[in-house]
This record gives sequence, C-alpha cells and structure tokens, in this order.
Amino acid sequence: MLAQFMGTLGLRLAMWQSDRYSAYGVTILLPFRSSSVREQVLKNVVAALAYIARYNAGRSERLRRDLRGILVGLTPPGSRAYYADDLRLCVLNGDVARHGHPGLLAAAIAHEATHARLRCFPYDTAAQRFRVERLCKRAEIDLVSRIPGGDRFVGLLRQELASLTESMFTDDAINKRRQARTTADADC
Repeated sequence: MLAQFMGTLGLRLAMWQSDRYSAYGVTILLPFRSSSVREQVLKNVVAALAYIARYNAGRSERLRRDLRGILVGLTPPGSRAYYADDLRLCVLNGDVARHGHPGLLAAAIAHEATHARLRCFPYDTAAQRFRVERLCKRAEIDLVSRIPGGDRFVGLLRQELASLTESMFTDDAINKRRQARTTADADC
C-alpha cells in the first residue's frame, strides 16, 4: 500500500512539474526541462493522437472520456506505457515517446485507454486480468492495422499477444511490476 502511495505521489509531483498541452481534447503532461526534447515528444504524442482521431474516431471519443490525460515520464524497463488507475492517467515511456514511431505510441495509448475503459470490471483473479490484458492488446492491433504503414507493427503486437500467459497476471507478478514502477516513478 505504501509503495502504491509513493508511486502516486511521484506521479503527482511529475504532473505538478509538467508543462500542460492539449491536443484532440486530451491533456498532455510533459515534465521535460529541455525545450528540444519537449518539442520532439509533443510532436510524436500529438501525431499519435491524430492517428487515433483519424483512423478510429470512436476510440478517440472514449479516450477523452476515460482518461484524465497522458503523462510522459518513466515506466518500468521494457514497458511502453502503463495505466495509473488512481489518477486515470496513461503514463508513456519518455524514450519511446521521444524516439518511437507515432503509430506505436498510438497503440500504447489505445491499450492504456482500454484499461481505463474496463476499470469498472473486476480484476480479482489472474484469469480475469489475463483476459483484460488480451483485450487491451487486441485494441492495439485493431488500431495499428487501420493506420497506413501500420502493418509492420501488427506482427510485433501479435507476437506480444501470443506471449501473454495467465501466470504473468498473478498477484505476485503484478506486485513485482508495481514495485518496479514505483521505483521508476520515484526517479522522476
């Protein structure tokens, strides 16, 4: 519980220190001091939101309702993004947001927005969490398959979907990821 509170506190501090932008009705929070980094990240996140708005308007509308905003910052190693449920934020990996293809950013945003959409459903068991994660991964694939040139990412996302196992969503596995996320948030 303390680790989760500290993670939330770290995110709140990052939000407080962030410059705020808005694109396609979504608040974008960027805690970068360097203007060149901030401009590159903003350009890519706005391009990702443009893909979502243009190629899946329904998802874009739901995203605006379900997410409080997008915070670009630190995420656990190997993670493009995560959903901070208590703050209703999509937290994007800063390196991915800066250097990644906007199509993959759009997929990550769609994935986390799906978590936000499904937050009212029970996540009590590993089986339920596994099912939700598969739905979120399918939302990524659905979006990317609509984006011109997105075919090159569909294979990667399908591999990620195929690699999911129920054991990845046990309480123990989730606590380990949460601890890694809390450590990343504290380093902001």
